[in-house]
Amino acid sequence: MAGIKLLQLFIRFLLFVVIINFMNYPSEAPAQSIKLISTSPNQPKNRLAKLKFPNNGAPVGRRRGGARREVCPNLDNSLTALVPGEDSEVESKSFLTLTVSEHPTFWIYLPKFPATVTTGQFSLQDENNKDIYRKSLTLPNKSGVIGFKLPQNARNALKVNQKYQWYFKVSCNEVQKRPRNYYVYAWITRIEMTSNLDSQLKSTKPREYITYAENQIWESALTNLADLRLSNANLPQLIEDWTGLLESVGLGEFSQVPIQRYQLEE
Repeated sequence: MAGIKLLQLFIRFLLFVVIINFMNYPSEAPAQSIKLISTSPNQPKNRLAKLKFPNNGAPVGRRRGGARREVCPNLDNSLTALVPGEDSEVESKSFLTLTVSEHPTFWIYLPKFPATVTTGQFSLQDENNKDIYRKSLTLPNKSGVIGFKLPQNARNALKVNQKYQWYFKVSCNEVQKRPRNYYVYAWITRIEMTSNLDSQLKSTKPREYITYAENQIWESALTNLADLRLSNANLPQLIEDWTGLLESVGLGEFSQVPIQRYQLEE
């Protein structure tokens, strides 16, 4: 009798171990990127497109590269700084933008240039027109949105609450021996990362661009969203948000073109 009881106790113990192991066995996790970018049904569509990035005051820059026919003929579109601004028949202004990054990424739309035009130049200056960074580079052979990332060193680091101007220019009409600079330039200032902003960012991670955009921190919003699109190119929510963010500043025409990054050299 004692042997039967021991056997029953042993069987119960085995069942208990099996049940505990089953409960603790990790289930297959869904793809993180898909889960994390799902949206609440209560969120309105194209909410980013309804945001405003107003003129933050002086200084202003040049958002589009001017008359294509006069400077660089046969372009599919204008060289354009992907920043807030306003366009008129007379000029295209770029507005001062914000970032939280020491080494931000500067985004432009780069049209396809004639075969004779092969190089461009990126430069970053302080408020007194002193060069912080300047580098010539070979142009890609196709049009698209391109982000120029500053080298990660102390010399190029943006200081908080200081204004900087950045340029991208291309020399055209070289065949006629009359080179003319086709360029855009814009202003940027770095703001401090506050505890309140950090808390907001954590609540929207990895879509920090939502928090950045709602706080009008343009460069950080655009860069975060561009990086997510580069790693999750076909996810509908990111496509919609990319389109909405560009539409919010009147640049929706560039929402469907390829995106690429360019790491600037030391």
